[in-house]
Amino acid sequence: MNKQISVVLVVILAIVIVGVYLFSAVGSDNSGLDKQNELSSTETINLNIVINGPVGVATGANGEYLVDKNGLTLYVSIKDENPSGKISQSCNSQCEKTWPPYLLEENETAITSTTDPLLSKLNYLVRSDGRQQYTLGTQPLYRYVDDLKIGDVKGDTGDDWKVAKP
Repeated sequence: MNKQISVVLVVILAIVIVGVYLFSAVGSDNSGLDKQNELSSTETINLNIVINGPVGVATGANGEYLVDKNGLTLYVSIKDENPSGKISQSCNSQCEKTWPPYLLEENETAITSTTDPLLSKLNYLVRSDGRQQYTLGTQPLYRYVDDLKIGDVKGDTGDDWKVAKP
C-alpha cells in the first residue's frame, strides 16, 4: 500500500513540475509571444538600425541597406533604373502582390527640404491611383511580402530585385 501511495505522489509531483515548467515557458497572459520575441531578437542581435523619419539604415552581415520606419527591408527593382533621371515605375498591380510599394501614409507630408544626406535622396512619385510612393532618387521603393521580421532580406534575388542601399 505504501508503494502505491509513493508512486501516486511521484506522478503528481512530476505533473506539477511539468505544469510549472510549461507555464513559465509560455507565460500567463501572452500565449508564448515573449518566447517568440526573444527568438526574433536573438536572430537579429547583430543588426544595428538607425531610423530617421520614414527610412532608416540597417547595418549587419549584409552591409548597409535601407529599411522602412518599422525596420523592414526596402528594395528597388533593376527594371526601374532610368538613366534619363526621370522616375519610372515598372511594378504593376500583379507585381505589387509580391512587392508592396512603400507608400506615404494618408496624412503624412513628403519631405521636400532637408540637410540630412539620406533624407535628401528621398523623393516620391504620384501613382496612377493617386497614392504617393517613396523613391530613392529615381527608383521607387518596395517591401517584400515574405520579409516578416526585422533583418529579413529574402527579396534580394540577385536578378530583378535588390536591397536598396543608402
